Amino acid sequence: YAPPSVSQIVPMNQLPGENITIKDNSFGDELSLISISIGGTPCSYVGPVTPHTELICTTPQILGANKSLSIVVNGVQNVNDVFSYTAPEVHNVTHLPASGGVATIKVAVFGPVNGSQVT
Repeated sequence: YAPPSVSQIVPMNQLPGENITIKDNSFGDELSLISISIGGTPCSYVGPVTPHTELICTTPQILGANKSLSIVVNGVQNVNDVFSYTAPEVHNVTHLPASGGVATIKVAVFGPVNGSQVT
């Protein structure tokens, strides 16, 4: 096998636990010889889309930008590919009095927690 060489990741930014499609031309068609990890954590699912050229990876429950994307096919690993998770989005912040108190920040895409919003 030639070393995997990622040509495209769709979508390039994704939520933890969601699918991405990885495109290349040297994956082969034997899934038992293929492993994919992001930031050192294995994808929870790796499956075929198109033999040799496209795989689906269910992203692990981690966060961050520029995580290493490791693809190993029959013991041969890719080099220098990265993946970034979708960044958190702040939707609302309650006013915090000058005297102190509690502020509530509502965000989406906060990470691998129970629910898609954390308050």
